[in-house]
Amino acid sequence: MSTAVSAAATASHGGSGGGGGHSSAPNDPEREEFERWKEQKRLAEEAERLKREAEEAERRWREEQEEAERKRIAEEEAAEQKRLEEEEARRQAEEAEAERLRIEEEHRQELEQRELELEELRRK
Repeated sequence: MSTAVSAAATASHGGSGGGGGHSSAPNDPEREEFERWKEQKRLAEEAERLKREAEEAERRWREEQEEAERKRIAEEEAAEQKRLEEEEARRQAEEAEAERLRIEEEHRQELEQRELELEELRRK
């Protein structure tokens, strides 16, 4: 391989030790260095991809936890609202019953009073 071709091949593969890949020598140090560099680059890219996937998985997990928390809070608030509405309905029913009993007692007393008045009129 000529020096110019070797220099061009080295430059195209990221600097010195790039090798060029045209050597037929079985133990070409430049080729071995280039292969190690390629493997390190591949591993670094794989590590970066795994890091991004882990960050995305963590983000999704956090969002799911937040959604679950919002749902739990909404369910608690709905249960509390229902309890308050039921309590208010019971209170209103008790008040209505008390009012009904009061009116019934008033009518009974008025009826007794009229009966007494009628009986007095009959005596006269």
